[in-house]
Amino acid sequence: MFREEKLNNLIKEQLDRIIFKELDILPGILLTITRVECTSNGRIAKVYISVLPDNQFEDVFAFLKRHAKEIQYFLMKSLRIQPIPKIIFVEEKTTREAAKIEKLLGVIKKEEKRGDGE
Repeated sequence: MFREEKLNNLIKEQLDRIIFKELDILPGILLTITRVECTSNGRIAKVYISVLPDNQFEDVFAFLKRHAKEIQYFLMKSLRIQPIPKIIFVEEKTTREAAKIEKLLGVIKKEEKRGDGE
C-alpha cells in the first residue's frame, strides 16, 4: 500500500511539472491534477483532472489525449522506474459536483435572504 501511494505521489508531481513546463495549455485555463491512482502492478496510472472554466474541459481533455505519448516520454525520462505506467486521463467529477453544490447553496442563501426581508 505504501509503495502504491508513494508511486501515485511521485507520478502526480512529475506530471504537474511536465504538463505545466513542457506543454502549452491554452491561456485562461486552470488545469489541476487532483490525484493519481496506479494499478497494483504499476502498469496503468489514472490521472484525475479538473478544468476551469468548466466549458473548456472537452478541449483540454482532447489536448491531453493528443499529447499523451509526449507526456509519457517526458515521464519516462524523469522517472527511473520500470515499467513506466501508461497514463490515462480521467475527469475528476467530485470537483464539478462540489462546484454545483456550492452554486445551489448560494441560490438557497439568496432565496432565504429575500424571504427574511419580506
